[in-house]
Amino acid sequence: MPHPIYRVFISSTFLDLAPERKAVVDAVSDLNTAVGRAGIVLASIDLRRGSAPEPPLELCLQEVRLSDVLITVLGKAYGSETSGGISYTEAEFDEATTQRIARFAFYKDESAVYLPEHMDSAPEKVRKHQAFRKKIDEQIKRDTFITADELRGHVMRDLLRWLVGQPPVVATMSRMAPVPFFAGTKKYFDALAQGDYESAAGVLLSRSFFLDMRRHGVESVHQAMVADVLGIGGRLTGGRIADPELRARLLLRFIEGSRETLAGANALEEALKLESAINHPHYSFEVTREHSRSTIAAHRYDLAKPLLNRMLKFATATRDLHVLAQAQEPFGDFYSAQGKHRAALRCYWKEVETICAMPEMCPFCLSDAFRHAGNELMSLGKCILANDRCGKSLAIARIIPNRIRQVQALHFLARHFAHHGETRAAIAGYVWLARLSAESDPSSEDSNLGLLLGELSLRHGRQCIKEQVKEVEAKAEQVVDEALSPYKLAGFVRSLGIKPSESGDHW
Repeated sequence: MPHPIYRVFISSTFLDLAPERKAVVDAVSDLNTAVGRAGIVLASIDLRRGSAPEPPLELCLQEVRLSDVLITVLGKAYGSETSGGISYTEAEFDEATTQRIARFAFYKDESAVYLPEHMDSAPEKVRKHQAFRKKIDEQIKRDTFITADELRGHVMRDLLRWLVGQPPVVATMSRMAPVPFFAGTKKYFDALAQGDYESAAGVLLSRSFFLDMRRHGVESVHQAMVADVLGIGGRLTGGRIADPELRARLLLRFIEGSRETLAGANALEEALKLESAINHPHYSFEVTREHSRSTIAAHRYDLAKPLLNRMLKFATATRDLHVLAQAQEPFGDFYSAQGKHRAALRCYWKEVETICAMPEMCPFCLSDAFRHAGNELMSLGKCILANDRCGKSLAIARIIPNRIRQVQALHFLARHFAHHGETRAAIAGYVWLARLSAESDPSSEDSNLGLLLGELSLRHGRQCIKEQVKEVEAKAEQVVDEALSPYKLAGFVRSLGIKPSESGDHW
């Protein structure tokens, strides 16, 4: 049977919404990569480029008629008008309505940044624009966005929801090995349709579902789903999840994926307000830790210090060594951000010591703590110790096994090898890193080997690096292990007694 192919027509004004149009194209492309493993094809129709003999309007409408989905994006400009006095965007929407094509609409929020030249000021243009928005609101549900990246997540979410309801997709999934996240996605959308928001939240809080989505490059869809059940922005306002404890868990998950964004800041504000309702030192620790991280990222060290002390008070109240160890990391980040590397190193090393005092030590936190200590040692010029600590971070991450932590350790090691002229080991580190990134998060820049090797190519010449890549690509892990052999890492990990974890990285 032929694979289902769906055409997605992108409709918007051009100049004012260029980043947003690109975000939609990227969303369709990324989702196509993910669902392509199930034999499903998504093709974006973007008429910004190319030439054709047909009049522009007729070409646009013809492409709409040939499409399966219309995505309309609106800012504050009505756009160029046809001879009939309506904008091309509205004409495309009307054609999709007539043809009974699936329609999705997204409005750029009032709070977003607009250039003056991207906003209509003529009264007649403003009236037509408002009338068009009213038409959309009367016919379909629509969503709002602030940033292009947020729009990308919304588009992927809504296209995925539409896809899992298409009979050809259902038939394809039934006769092929399904893409793992499809089952969770369908369960989530079914629960949402039935008004069972707690079950929908349960899907989102599942570690395996989250990792599946990240591994298929659709992590931003997960973030958009969490925003939906929380009622953060968009068309779902007021909050779908009322239970304070469940809402608090979802807010922390959303904040983790939205740090240094307006939406993340708003979620953090709400999470802080829930602290009295939850009334548990563990939650107070987690939310205060996120608050301190946000102030450190904003370089507000005067505000960060009292927050860190408050966080430590709650960590102590839990009487949990794991929590006490986790409390040291933000302190280390606080000092490291200010260039106080000795103080930062003391905090990270205290984290190592606390984890090792646990009856059953956490290998995830231990890998992180060794990596952070290695970074500070490099800043202090203690390169042998730096390699030792980051080598231990990598060794622990391999045992768990956890790709993300392996990638983080390899970033440091490859950069450090390159700094000391160990080009072969550095290239092997980057080759290994890129493979792991492609497996765990294909949308990450770390999966782009050419980008990772950019500085080395400038320094040594592209041809030289290309030849060395060819020489090490089949034995990248072995080359890195040889470079780290003086540190006897295998014996170190055995001495810790760390065993593989079922929650490692969902291999």
